Amino acid sequence: DAIHRSGLHKIALVRQTTIPGNDPDIVRLHTMLRNALPEPEFHIAREGGECYATQNRQESLVRGIEQYHPQAVLVLTASNSSNGRALVRTAESYGGPVLYAEYPDELMELVEQSQAMRSAQAVLLVAAASVIQPVIDSAIEQICSLAESLGRQCEVQLPWLIDKEREPELKPPRLP
Repeated sequence: DAIHRSGLHKIALVRQTTIPGNDPDIVRLHTMLRNALPEPEFHIAREGGECYATQNRQESLVRGIEQYHPQAVLVLTASNSSNGRALVRTAESYGGPVLYAEYPDELMELVEQSQAMRSAQAVLLVAAASVIQPVIDSAIEQICSLAESLGRQCEVQLPWLIDKEREPELKPPRLP
């Protein structure tokens, strides 16, 4: 009703490709607009519009949380990466401590300052699409080194992190 009184006649909901369609804020906004405006006054632009790298990493993060039940999540991401921010937000939605940094050394400084991280028995590491493999490998080495210094074993499982077969085939969308 407030939308009609504002004089707006048509609304389209467009989201950034790194924000999944099931994001709680998007779902809430979609529901609110759908209830307020009938078609064709309200339209969602391409409901399944996540980029593949983002979707793949977010799904991998959720699978990792469900499979391993980590007490902590570590995210390697550049501070200006929308993909990384989406990963952090997804991890935070599951509860438990989430730390993120661009470089393994920075991430490990945060881990060493956090008692919750140091006492975690299972830690999940995920990397944004822009993080290169040597940086991920360095983070894994440092996490394992810390675990061993605390008298714990380090078991690393990588296959679920990313579908490397499909990601290199990504092409930018064609403009109309």
